[in-house]
Amino acid sequence: MLDEKTIEELHSYYDRLPGGICLVKADDSEEILLANAELLNYYQCANWQEFKELTGGTYRGMVEASDYIPLKDIVRVKGQPEANYAYFQFPYRTREGHFNKGNALLIRTTQKGLGDIWSINVMKSKYSRAPGETENITGLLGGTAFYKRVNEHIQMEKIDGTGGLYCPVYFNLTNFKLYNSNYGIEQGDELLRKVADVLRAHFPYSIIAHLNADNFALVAPRDGVIEQVEAVCREVDEMIDNFSITLKAGVFFRDPDNPSEYTANSAFDMAKIACDSIKGDASRSWATYTETMGKNLAARAYVLENFDRALRNGYIKIFYQPVVRTLTGKLCGMEALARWEDPERGRLTPDMFVPVLEDAKLIYKLDSYVVEQVGKRLRTMEDSGMPVLPISVNLSSADFDQVDPSTSSKESSGSTACPEVIFA
Repeated sequence: MLDEKTIEELHSYYDRLPGGICLVKADDSEEILLANAELLNYYQCANWQEFKELTGGTYRGMVEASDYIPLKDIVRVKGQPEANYAYFQFPYRTREGHFNKGNALLIRTTQKGLGDIWSINVMKSKYSRAPGETENITGLLGGTAFYKRVNEHIQMEKIDGTGGLYCPVYFNLTNFKLYNSNYGIEQGDELLRKVADVLRAHFPYSIIAHLNADNFALVAPRDGVIEQVEAVCREVDEMIDNFSITLKAGVFFRDPDNPSEYTANSAFDMAKIACDSIKGDASRSWATYTETMGKNLAARAYVLENFDRALRNGYIKIFYQPVVRTLTGKLCGMEALARWEDPERGRLTPDMFVPVLEDAKLIYKLDSYVVEQVGKRLRTMEDSGMPVLPISVNLSSADFDQVDPSTSSKESSGSTACPEVIFA
């Protein structure tokens, strides 16, 4: 922890610099040591405490979970093997729930009093080159002009009473980076222009935008929108002819009785959430937003932000399921099961946190923790002269990509106490 004098001195310097700046520990924790005033502004946080609560105090919490890459790996991907810097982009969600994208310069350095750190200089991505002007790759509106137009449209709905007749649609070209890698940037730009043409053809009277590299958005007439969205996705997918690079869409149907309660940004955020929900589903090209999606997103964020704390504080409990031999009726073993006893949300069952940890490549921490605690339990039983029974442990296949499952990761557990045996 930095003392208050050091923090004050750092802010006196970094708060005067342009752009958002944060300093992050150059170790596996990626703990955020400092965020300047401009970065707090980007995330719509009034102070450091709000920013820490939003991000969990780590770089992982600053970015969208599906786009997280460890900082050390960003350098390896973007630069030479020995490089200590890289330019990169990352999507993030603000405290008020809006999605943005930042352009960043990442530098690894050593600073007196801080040790080895990552310095991340962030500038918010400007979706359009000038407000009100079209984006010149596709000829469509850029983000600033688009949201301005949509908000004006919402105001007109209030006046003429036509609210709810139009709905936001968000499109994403999945794995567009792979397309650029395979065919080159020029061909990638040409694909974007073709996608823009397809959107214009199917939605000739709609407000359409190219928000950034792989994302498009439009306001479409509510009637028949799903059929048109399906047709767009099908036409673009046939044009690309690559199952790993597809167009996905999210649609948000506003409440027709109260359509004006949403701003353009919030409405398209919901359409984006719907789109993101099917990124990994090859059988679907579109989805409509539901309240469950919003709740699932909030639950996922809670798991990711609080998992390390749960391990440190012993909120992850080990339950032991007896294994009984049917012929004799005698206990012949046990199965170790993890349950999360959260002080705020009560018991979280495995289906609430295991898939999230697997998707975020954090499941190895949980499994290593379980193995470690089971090992301690067996040692305690043996040292006390108790009968020692075999205890089975469930491992995720993802563990083998992260650690050696035959050894227990020390970082998986912040607690050295051996929990009491709990029988399920």
